[in-house]
Amino acid sequence: MSQDNRTQPPHQERRPPWWIPQFFLSPALSLFFLRFAVASSIVTAGFTIYYASGASFKGSQQQYLVGNRVAALILGPFTMVHHVGTAFGPRIFPLPMKIDIVLLLAEVAYHLYRVGTLVTRKGSVGARWLGEVSLLYLVSVWFLAFSILGLLITRIFQMIDGGGVHSRWRTVDVARVRTTPWWKYPAHAMFGRRIWDQGVPGESRWLSRLRGFLALISVCALVAFGVYQSIIAPISEMGMTPYRRYRAAFLAQDMTEILSSVEWRVILIWQKHYDAETGLFSAPVLSDSVAAVARWDLTGEEQEPCSVASVQIGMLGLEPNITDVAEVVCPLQQSSTQLPFWDFPNYFISVNFTDIYGPVFPGSHPSFAPHSVRVYVGTVGNLETVIKTTEPISLFPGSHIMSVIHPVSQESFMIATVAQTLPNHYLREELDLNVSSIALTLQNVNGEWDLIQDYRSKSVLSGLSATGGLGSLLSTILVMFLGMSLLGAVLRAKPNSPFGFLHNVRSVQADMVAECDRRYPGLRNEIERVEKDPGVVAYLLNTLIDLQALGYGVHEANPTGSHVHDEEKNESL
Repeated sequence: MSQDNRTQPPHQERRPPWWIPQFFLSPALSLFFLRFAVASSIVTAGFTIYYASGASFKGSQQQYLVGNRVAALILGPFTMVHHVGTAFGPRIFPLPMKIDIVLLLAEVAYHLYRVGTLVTRKGSVGARWLGEVSLLYLVSVWFLAFSILGLLITRIFQMIDGGGVHSRWRTVDVARVRTTPWWKYPAHAMFGRRIWDQGVPGESRWLSRLRGFLALISVCALVAFGVYQSIIAPISEMGMTPYRRYRAAFLAQDMTEILSSVEWRVILIWQKHYDAETGLFSAPVLSDSVAAVARWDLTGEEQEPCSVASVQIGMLGLEPNITDVAEVVCPLQQSSTQLPFWDFPNYFISVNFTDIYGPVFPGSHPSFAPHSVRVYVGTVGNLETVIKTTEPISLFPGSHIMSVIHPVSQESFMIATVAQTLPNHYLREELDLNVSSIALTLQNVNGEWDLIQDYRSKSVLSGLSATGGLGSLLSTILVMFLGMSLLGAVLRAKPNSPFGFLHNVRSVQADMVAECDRRYPGLRNEIERVEKDPGVVAYLLNTLIDLQALGYGVHEANPTGSHVHDEEKNESL
C-alpha cells in the first residue's frame, strides 16, 4: 500500500460521535477563529517586535507589556507564521493535523499565561494608565489567546470526528475548496466565498464584486470600531477616571451620617535630599522636626499639643528611602455642634528645616518644590486616599502662612480643598529663617455644597450602541446603492426569512421539515412544478423568500440539500 493511500482517510459516510457538539464540527467556526487568530497575531507580532527589539524595552511599560523578551521575540512571529501559513492551505503550507494541535497547545499555553500575568499582576490594567496604542496590543494578545483556544478545541473535535489513526496525519484544510489559482484558497479562507456571489440573476460581475468589497470593508470597519469603542476606550478610562462637579443646597442623608463620625487628618511629606559625597539620601526623620498644636477656642489661647508620628505609605513615589512621611494626630474634642465635622482643630504646625534641609541664611534660595514640605489635609481614614484626592500646600523654609480649608463631597467621603492661602503676619516672636509655620482653619460657612462625582464616559454598552449605529449607517448605504443590507451581503440571507442560526441545528431542522410536510402536503409538489416551469414564484424563492432551511426551494427539493446551503451561508462569517 502506498504512502498516499495510508495517509488519506477512507471515503465513507459516517456519523460523528454522539457526545461531540455539532457546532464544533462546523467549518464556519474554524474559519471564524482562524480569521481572528490571523488578524490578532499580525498585530501582536508587530507590537512585540517593536516593544521587545529596541532600546525602548528598558522602559517599565514595555517590560510590563512584553514580559520575557526572548520568548516574546520567538513565539510572537512564530504564531503569526503558523496561522498565516494555515490560511494559505495544504498546497503551499502542508501541516499535519497532529503537529498543528501540538503547536496550538504550546501557543495557547504561552498566550494564556501572558493574559493571566497582564490581568493579575499588581499595578496592571486599571491601576495604571496606558495609552490607546498599548491597549491595542493588550487587546490583541487577549483576542489571540482565545482565538487559538477556540482553534484548538475545534481541531481536536475534528480529528476525533475524522476517525482512525490516519486522520491524525491528515493535513490541515480549513477552507475545504479546490481552486486552480493558488491565491484563491487564502482569499476564500480569509474573506469567504458567498459574499462575492450575485445578488439577483443576471447581475453584472462588477456590481457583485463591488458589493462584496464594500461589505468586506464594512465588516472590518465595524469590528475595528467595535473593539475600540467597547473594549479599548472603556479600559483606557480605568487609569484616568473622569469626574464632574455639582452644586447642592443640602447633602444627602448618607453623607450627613458620614460627617457625624469624621476625623481630620494632616499628613506632611518631605523629599529626602541626595548627598553627593556620601552617595546616600538624608537620614534625619521628619517627625522629629515637626511640632503641632490644636487651637479649639476662637482666641487661640487654649492650645493642646498634638502628636507627630512617622508613617509608611505603600504608594509609588513614596518609598521610605527617598521620602519621609509624618502624620499629625490631635486629641478628639467634645463636640459642641450636632456635626463633629465642624469642630476643626485649627492646627498650628511648625517645621524646623535645620536637620532635614540645612541652615537657611539671607541670600539662600530654598524656593524649589523639593525644598518644601508638602502638607495634605483630609478626612478619610486611608492616608493613601487622602494623598490621591487632595492637593498639597507647599511649606518652604522661612515661610509663615495661613490656609483656609473648604470641604467638598466626593462620592462616599469628604475631601478638603484649599480655598485660600495668606501670609501670616500675626506671629509675635522674632522669625527664624530655619523655621516655618502653617495655620489651618476651616471655612464653615457654605452657601452651597460642592459635590464631585466620578463617572464613566465610555462603557461596553455605549460602545455597542455606537457600533450598532455605524452598522445601520453602512447597511443603509448598501441598500440604497446595491439593494442589499450589510447582513444580507455577508450572510447571503434573503430578506424574508423566518429562520435564524439556531434553526439550522439538525434536530430542530428535522422536526420543522416533518411538521411542514404534514401541514402542507402539497407544498413540495408545488415547488417541483415551479422548478420545471420557473416564473414569478421561482424568482421570489431565489431572491426574496427563504425556505432553504426546510429543504424547499428551486433547484433544491430535498431536505438533505439544506445542510450544504447552511454550511455555505455560515462560511461567509
